[in-house]
Amino acid sequence: MSRFHYAMTEQALLFLGTAESVAGSDELFVQDRSSSHIFHKRKLLSPPRIPYSMPNQNYTKRQPQAPAVPDPAQTTDRQLFEALAQSLGKNSVLVTDDYSIVRVYGNISPYVEVDFKSNLKMHLDLLRSPLREEARSLITIALKNAEHRAGVRHLLAEKDDEEIRLDVFPIVARDINERAALVVFTPVKATKKMGWMAPAPPASQCAILHLSITARKGATQCRLQQSA
Repeated sequence: MSRFHYAMTEQALLFLGTAESVAGSDELFVQDRSSSHIFHKRKLLSPPRIPYSMPNQNYTKRQPQAPAVPDPAQTTDRQLFEALAQSLGKNSVLVTDDYSIVRVYGNISPYVEVDFKSNLKMHLDLLRSPLREEARSLITIALKNAEHRAGVRHLLAEKDDEEIRLDVFPIVARDINERAALVVFTPVKATKKMGWMAPAPPASQCAILHLSITARKGATQCRLQQSA
């Protein structure tokens, strides 16, 4: 019924059937005096407007907040740790006990291998093989024993003049229950490979071998003399 009321003009009339009524919409229509089925549009009174005024408030300009000043003690400790890490090796990574890389020092791109199968998260799995497998083992042992561990030498390429050795330094903070390890890629001068030579047998084996050859030689000479 509200739609009819909205569409009707002030002079329009609303005709209803014998079974129809405006029950429930008496505030919208008024019955005509001539018939009980004819209704006029009732004018709706809009509620009075209450003037609204903004409250008087003194707005003050917000002062810019000064940047937080870092704790000098924490800054000093961080700088000392950074200097210590770089003094242990030019190229290294700081790894947590779940093998996640949280910090990179220097350039470790020669020791990283990335392909379509690689996990692109900062994880120890990004290292080349066999550095990846050896680093896992060294970190586990170093954190368990709380001691430095060193790996074997690795020649990354045949023409390289340097070999790489992994050095793992455990970092155990018992006060905050945190464990990490610094994995250092230590360059080592590659040794020139000479031609392979069989190792000399022990002196006792040489004596036994000499006696055996002498005995065979004497037996052969006896057989030759008997046949002659």
